[in-house]
Amino acid sequence: RLKLVGPISQSPFDDSGVRVTKMSLPKLGRWASWELVERHAHDCGEGGVTWGMSVALANFLGMMPEYPRLRVLEIGSGTGLVALALSGRGHEVTATDGDQCVLRNLRGNLGTAAGGGRSKIVTRRFRWHVEEDRQEIAAMGVFDQIVGADLLY
Repeated sequence: RLKLVGPISQSPFDDSGVRVTKMSLPKLGRWASWELVERHAHDCGEGGVTWGMSVALANFLGMMPEYPRLRVLEIGSGTGLVALALSGRGHEVTATDGDQCVLRNLRGNLGTAAGGGRSKIVTRRFRWHVEEDRQEIAAMGVFDQIVGADLLY
């Protein structure tokens, strides 16, 4: 039975407000294992940590067939777990977040985890209430899927 409550790690943050959470999705295979940097909510808000629903979404989407390859827009990407699972299956992902601190952390996690250039992930700032952001995303063309976890509280 799956119980999803709050952030997946209960480990303390260090003095600079950072912790590293080891994350594996064994159903997807050996490749689905990462160390994700998380940032304290005082610095990065709620998107700086990996939440239980992102684990459930990453597991669910990671089970999608590899073909056809899809273009996926992830809204509220947080630490990048869902984007990494989708990219690991060969899909092209645009990972977005509205918070600059979260976006910097996301880019760091994706850069570290991607290793060897396998990743097909691009990042963009996306604030739903900003018309320019909406236009930039729309200009990227059609996405086959739009996904997100813990978007509304």
